[in-house]
Amino acid sequence: RPGPGSLQWATEAPPSYAVDVDGNALNVVVDVTDETPEGAYAVVAVTLEDADGNTVAGVVPAATVVVDRDAPTIVNVRTFDDDPASGTERFADIPPFDVLNVAFQVSEPVSSVEVVLGGLAADLNTGCVDVSSLAFQCTLTLSGAVIVDGDSAVGVSVRDRAGNVTSSVQTVSIDAAAPQLVDGSVQLQVLN
Repeated sequence: RPGPGSLQWATEAPPSYAVDVDGNALNVVVDVTDETPEGAYAVVAVTLEDADGNTVAGVVPAATVVVDRDAPTIVNVRTFDDDPASGTERFADIPPFDVLNVAFQVSEPVSSVEVVLGGLAADLNTGCVDVSSLAFQCTLTLSGAVIVDGDSAVGVSVRDRAGNVTSSVQTVSIDAAAPQLVDGSVQLQVLN
């Protein structure tokens, strides 16, 4: 339980460390309050207290807690087909026009990446790879998915290691309708 001068964590997943006390492995959770300034804090010792008020101290070797309340930023979002230089913004649900690649960069390391098209994630075969330390490329395969003809939003969402989330949206054009002949637009010509 937190005591005077202890840190309290304000996110959904507090950091925890294993501590050995009298031959027993314990898991210690570090808490950080909203008033704790951002930055790195070294955790050097832990004092544990049981329900009867007995205390014991343990050393935590090389443990650091980083307080991070800022969401990462997403920059340079672009869509393309198989050619990164194409900058294609029009896709379809039939090969070879059904591959939508999304490339982007983030400002800090992230723990999760999600890319959706028009709110659909489950229907798409999506794969994301970490191209470099802060650059990602995700591929969405549109064939076989239920997609809607017209403009559609490509949403990119990332979560950093502290649980902060941010997203970015870009619009692409989806051509899911076959071309139609307009009455009177075709004229037959007989050639001799």
